[in-house]
Amino acid sequence: IYNYPYYVDHMERMGYVKDQDWVEFLITIPKEMPDRFLRASEIVKKRSGLVVKHLQDKNDVYPYAKDIFRLINRAYKDLYGFVELSEKQIDYYVEMYIPMLRLEFLTLVVRQEDNKLVGVGIGLPSIAKALQKARGRFLPTGWYHLYKALKGKGNNVLDLLLVAVDPEYQGKGVNALLFNEFIPAAIRLGFEYAESNPELDLNHKVKSMWNDLDARQTKRRRAFIKQL
Repeated sequence: IYNYPYYVDHMERMGYVKDQDWVEFLITIPKEMPDRFLRASEIVKKRSGLVVKHLQDKNDVYPYAKDIFRLINRAYKDLYGFVELSEKQIDYYVEMYIPMLRLEFLTLVVRQEDNKLVGVGIGLPSIAKALQKARGRFLPTGWYHLYKALKGKGNNVLDLLLVAVDPEYQGKGVNALLFNEFIPAAIRLGFEYAESNPELDLNHKVKSMWNDLDARQTKRRRAFIKQL
């Protein structure tokens, strides 16, 4: 999405004011796994009784699939503009999205005592350039560009689609467990950059995740509002 700079002035002249901003970051993936994440993840595991669930096959995801979306409901419920997913929607999204996942970039954090899902991180190789090559068309050859991109062929950018942490465990280092899985996988598969999804500018908990990484803000989106 790109809007010309004059759009902001145009909206303000019409009496609209800023309601909320979303920002996105481009993160340079380190060449080696930072020691601080390794140390932090070990501390979190010992103190919180949390473990990372390593899945070997996409079929192994399905027992957790609905819990992923229910966790998103709990984690995002207080965020501006979020509407809770219904069980019918969850069923639909499970069937739509689970087959597309790359297990290397799906991290599930569970409570060891009862296997309750408390954290999830999902990423995919970026399809932005593939969509440009396909000119937005799936046929006749667009599918091939998308297939190559999702396989990571000729693609050095990873899209960080979402991170969700149960409110009970927010601020307790679950992010360290997620990074401890994501970063080595990205290094191993040759990715050089990761791009965050839009995150609320006021969501300081999420923005703080990038503090220990080489991250720069690259995009800003804005919702305008006008009292009638």
